[in-house]
Amino acid sequence: MRFPSIMGLVAICLGLASLVFRAHSVDPFRGFASGQQVREAKGFRIYYAPWQNLEQIDAQAIATSRCNHLDLAAYSLTDWKVAEAIVQIAQSGRPVRIYRDREQYEEELRRGNKVLEMLRRPNISIKVKQSAVLMHQKAWSDGCLLREGSANFSPSGEKQQDNTLAITDDPQSVKQFEQVFQAMWSRADNIVVQ
Repeated sequence: MRFPSIMGLVAICLGLASLVFRAHSVDPFRGFASGQQVREAKGFRIYYAPWQNLEQIDAQAIATSRCNHLDLAAYSLTDWKVAEAIVQIAQSGRPVRIYRDREQYEEELRRGNKVLEMLRRPNISIKVKQSAVLMHQKAWSDGCLLREGSANFSPSGEKQQDNTLAITDDPQSVKQFEQVFQAMWSRADNIVVQ
């Protein structure tokens, strides 16, 4: 089975979001300060850093999840608030799977990334892609929502850099990510961290 590239998925998401905005006269900056619209959104909602605080939007969407799991593909994972939200999911008894890029993960280990220590909890499994080919996704799904975008799960990526974050509850998009994530998670040569 062939899976489209992540950039292809992002392009599709952005294109569909543009159509939704135009068709429904949606203001993409609605919910600018708080991200309160995330759980209410139907279809696609896109946010832009640094004009919007993507850290707050990510953390709130994860922390308020009522679905049965969390699958997160993270090139970089150094944001404390996002990590705290992930821990909340795990503490509620729901399984969390985190898939990482090897080079970035090893760099974070060398720097003593405290987020990695925070995530050493029951119900959190972490695998790292063995290949030197980047695992460059910045996405998560709880089975109900899909988060995509260019923003890394880092304070600078979510609050300072010019980045995007798109959230959808479109069942087909959620299902497609879940299939792609499962294919990455199932690679025979993955490094099992926990």
